[in-house]
Amino acid sequence: MGVRPGDGTSSVQRVAADGTTTPVMDRIRGDILLSDDGLQLFEAVQRSGSSVVTVRDAATGDRVTGRTFRGYVRVLDAAAGRAVLGASAPSRTFRWNTATDTTSRINGDEGYFADIRADRLASFVAAPGDTACGDVTTLTGARTTLWRSCRQAVLATSPNGRRLLTQSLVTDGPVGQLSMYTDHGRRLATYRTPGSFGPGAWESNRSVLITAYGTRKTAIVRCGVDACERASEQIGSMG
Repeated sequence: MGVRPGDGTSSVQRVAADGTTTPVMDRIRGDILLSDDGLQLFEAVQRSGSSVVTVRDAATGDRVTGRTFRGYVRVLDAAAGRAVLGASAPSRTFRWNTATDTTSRINGDEGYFADIRADRLASFVAAPGDTACGDVTTLTGARTTLWRSCRQAVLATSPNGRRLLTQSLVTDGPVGQLSMYTDHGRRLATYRTPGSFGPGAWESNRSVLITAYGTRKTAIVRCGVDACERASEQIGSMG
């Protein structure tokens, strides 16, 4: 897990089942992502006109490999030594095999979300009139376009890829509304809070866990099509 205690320092620590921690990285310099299999830790650091992506052993923190890419690059998902990366300036989405250090192009759009297990990719595309929109496609095979939306952006997808947690494509400030859609764009539910929502992750193909920040307390809520319920104790004090 990433730790930022608030004093300007940061680190990544491995947490054992008994709660003990082991340092993996003593400093977080950019965006970090743990591969789905838990074996590799990716860090993308932006520089002028390029991005340096470093791969480390998630257990020891030892450097496995690294590479410099053109433009602003983010690691969207990774598993089994393969990563999906989205980039701007220039826009593109591509795969990177960290073992062979080879890349392969997926499309010429800026990918912003990927789930390898669910076979889903979301990319920013230009619509008529230069309106920002997003395409949801399959990640493999013929990469079929499933849904295009100029209002919703994908945050997380169910394990089978058929349901999506989304937020407004254009967001300025705290997020107070999230929605559940099918991967073909049919809205199933909308969730609202007087506070704001944080990270969300699918618990099953039908329910999603979302961090909800209230005016005074924080909790994880479990949401389905019909309703939400508290899935954790209320923690902390927001005021």
